[in-house]
Amino acid sequence: QYLARRGNLWGVDPVEEARCTMAAGCVMDMFGPVMRRAFSMKGGAPEKQCSDEVQASFDKFAPRLEQFAADFGSAGHMVGKAMTYTDVMVAEAVVAIEEVVPKCFDAAPKMREIADKVLALPSVKEYLASDKRWGIPDGAYVDNVNTVLGR
Repeated sequence: QYLARRGNLWGVDPVEEARCTMAAGCVMDMFGPVMRRAFSMKGGAPEKQCSDEVQASFDKFAPRLEQFAADFGSAGHMVGKAMTYTDVMVAEAVVAIEEVVPKCFDAAPKMREIADKVLALPSVKEYLASDKRWGIPDGAYVDNVNTVLGR
């Protein structure tokens, strides 16, 4: 949120700021199983079970986010008429979730439109094509986290 404020991606007034915070929380809830997936699989959970959890989270939160965008956003934006950090979070969620559950966002056209708008930005395209991009968390990621945390 600090970076969103610095980059003018926070919303134009307190109402938009609050809506951004609400939408961001919902996106994080939808995205959570993607982040947990690598840890669960490393712990022995079957891949299908983990993928099913990602799908279930999408099924729960995507309709809410679609409605939120319809109520409070505009073409290609989750909140208001200009890009906010929630748009960036939606794009990140679309990319990561579709790595696990391909084409699921075909059922969420507003989020697809938001993601496409963000992913079309030259700087985002460049980052996604670079070696700096962090892919979906995997076993190596889990090992790195465990090393950093001294586990």
